[in-house]
Amino acid sequence: MKTHADKSGSHTSQAGSATGGQETAERPSLSAFSNQRPDAAIQKRLMETADNSPKLTQLRRIAALTASSKAARQTDTAVIQRKINATTLPGLLTEQQRLQEDALKSPREYAGKLVTVGFEHEFGAFTDETLHGVSHLRIGESTARLPYKNLPFYLETDADNEIELVDPPFLIETVEPGKPVPHPADIDIANQIIEGFLYQQILNFPTLNQLVQAFRASAAIDFRVPPVKVQAENLSGHTKKNYTESSKKLSSVDLLRQRLKPSQKYGGGKIATQVNFATNAQTYSDIQERNAKPLESPFAPLVFAES
Repeated sequence: MKTHADKSGSHTSQAGSATGGQETAERPSLSAFSNQRPDAAIQKRLMETADNSPKLTQLRRIAALTASSKAARQTDTAVIQRKINATTLPGLLTEQQRLQEDALKSPREYAGKLVTVGFEHEFGAFTDETLHGVSHLRIGESTARLPYKNLPFYLETDADNEIELVDPPFLIETVEPGKPVPHPADIDIANQIIEGFLYQQILNFPTLNQLVQAFRASAAIDFRVPPVKVQAENLSGHTKKNYTESSKKLSSVDLLRQRLKPSQKYGGGKIATQVNFATNAQTYSDIQERNAKPLESPFAPLVFAES
């Protein structure tokens, strides 16, 4: 998967409705889920799993290498006050909404304590070859945005017929104040919640329209799926359809009819997650000097290894 330091490029296509132009009922807002209480048993399991996650070797290594105190080198949940208490995707988004609003209102209070983190999940594939080998074509954009960077969620195509969810930046607690490295446990909890939701949806072999409706009904994320035009930069050596000038346009209806299935990459039926976080020059230098995995830029990509 290619690394994207910035997926917030301009998007000028006029958004159509998720149902190809038909009117839908009023969209629930994220605040509609604000009274949901986290399930204590699920919360305990998420915390225990995060503390023992085999997926986070690289991030734990970076956290340890850049920590300046013994306490910050630990990754147990007692080290810092947890910012993620949610056990569902709606709950996670509600928490992020509140935290990001607070961080914008009181930047000094949160300075050095939080870092922006972006998730990208390759969670499924298309069943036919219309979009096979068409990469990074944005086919959906949410109307809801997380406030800190004022960015939406995106649905994009990826190589080998995949579909990917690109999240707006989350705010995650740092391993230590002033060290812009996200806490591994919080990363894993957020990832478990997002992956769990996506996995549940993709097992039903939904059409894109059914997936969009599930996001709306279960997570209050309302995606608009506009007509799109396949550009030369979206094509690759793996593109199977012969896109001519007259066939480069795909309507909302054409897109929403596309059926999805679990991905066959990485052994089949798994979700590939990439985590990106923005660090500072000093931390970047620390990582490089202490022989952590070499990074090409201060925007550090982490790809979770499949266990």
